[in-house]
Amino acid sequence: MKSEIRDRLALLAQSHRDTGKCIFCGVSPTTDEHIFSRWTHKYMLPRTLGKAKSHIGAQHVDRVVGADFKLPGAIRDWQVKCVCGSCNNGWMSRLDTAVEPLMKPLILGQNTRLFEKDCQTIATWAVLKSMIVHNKWVHHTRRKVLKTAKKPPNGWGVWIANYKRQTWKGEWVSWPVSVRADAEKSPKRPSPYNAHITIQMINNLFIHVTNLPYENFAEKFRFRRPDGSLLGGDVIRIWPFGGTSIVWPQKPLLDDDAILASKAVFRRLIRNDEAARRLAVG
Repeated sequence: MKSEIRDRLALLAQSHRDTGKCIFCGVSPTTDEHIFSRWTHKYMLPRTLGKAKSHIGAQHVDRVVGADFKLPGAIRDWQVKCVCGSCNNGWMSRLDTAVEPLMKPLILGQNTRLFEKDCQTIATWAVLKSMIVHNKWVHHTRRKVLKTAKKPPNGWGVWIANYKRQTWKGEWVSWPVSVRADAEKSPKRPSPYNAHITIQMINNLFIHVTNLPYENFAEKFRFRRPDGSLLGGDVIRIWPFGGTSIVWPQKPLLDDDAILASKAVFRRLIRNDEAARRLAVG
C-alpha cells in the first residue's frame, strides 16, 4: 500500500470521535451530542448546502498529509456519541440553558454588555464543543476540570467577534496540530496532536477557541493579517478574562478578515514549530 494511502487511512481513523464511555465521567453507554446546540439551528445557514465536509491534516517533518470526509448531513445535524445521558441531561443541559440568553444578542448583533461571569459561561460552552470534537486529543484530567469547575482549564483561550457574513459558507473550522513546547524534542519524530484550534460561526457570532501547550499564549496573542497589519474588525478575548466588561457589538469582521482570523493562530504555531526544529538540529 502506498504511503499516501496509509497516511490518509490513518487520518480518517483518527477522525472517528465516537466513544463507548463518557469522556467526562467514564460511564457507559454514551448518547449523541449535537456540536451545534438545537437552539442555534434557526440562526445557521440553510440545509440546501447539502452534506457538510470535514478535513483533518497532520504535519510531518518531510510532508503534510490530509484527508477529507463528508458528514452524514448538514453541519447543524452533526452529532458525536461520546457523553452519557447523565452528563448530557445534567450539567451540560444546564450550561446550554444558561448560555442561550447570553449568546442570542451576540448572534443577532444586538446591543449588550458582557461581564466576567457571562464571559466564563460562553467560554465554557465553546470549549465544551471543542472538547467533544477533539476528545481524542484532550486529556481526561482537563475534561474533568471543565465538568467540575465549569470553566476552561489552563491553556485554553477563547475570543469572539461580530461577524458580518458575505459569501463565505464557513460554520466550523478545525485545526488539530502537533507543536513543540520544548525545542529539545527530536525534530525527526512526528508527535501526536497536542494542540487544536476550532472556530464556530453562528450568524453574527464568530467564536475562536484554542488549546495549546504554551503558557500565557492567549494573553499575548493578537490577531493580525500575514503582513502584520490590523484586521478590519475586532476579535475580543473573553477567556482568560481581561478584567473589563465588553460592550457589544464590536467593529465587525467581514469575510476576508474572518478567514484570516480563522488561520492566524495555526500559522503562528507552524512558525513556532519550525523555529523549534531549527534550534533543535542547530
